[in-house]
Amino acid sequence: MAKILKDLLLSLVNATLILGAICLFLFWRVTVASEAVIEDFSTVQTTVVPLREDLQDLTAEVRELRATLATAEWMEAEDRPAALSQLEGRLEVIDSRMELAQSRLTSLAAMPVELIDRAIRTGVDRTMDTLSDWRGCMPAQ
Repeated sequence: MAKILKDLLLSLVNATLILGAICLFLFWRVTVASEAVIEDFSTVQTTVVPLREDLQDLTAEVRELRATLATAEWMEAEDRPAALSQLEGRLEVIDSRMELAQSRLTSLAAMPVELIDRAIRTGVDRTMDTLSDWRGCMPAQ
């Protein structure tokens, strides 16, 4: 009877150790996948910082245009056409920059979903490959 209890206790310890090892391995795999996601998000951040600076510049430019427009009301009639043509040129520049910012924002909005999908897919693929190797279903590559 003592031998049976000893064998059962030893089996319980072995099973616990095996489960602990599996949990540690899975934690390690998740950590590797999350590091890849963090790297991808830092890449996105390098895209966001210039975009934010561009939007701040555009805001300042619009503020300047409003000030110029307010002064144009008080200009002499012969000075207005030159001021208005200058304003039109600046508005065209702002419009092109706004279109560029909009396209960057559109591509940026799709990035987080793609990054998360890629991280999950990569993590699952690696885990499944490793588990298949453990089972002996696939030859080592």
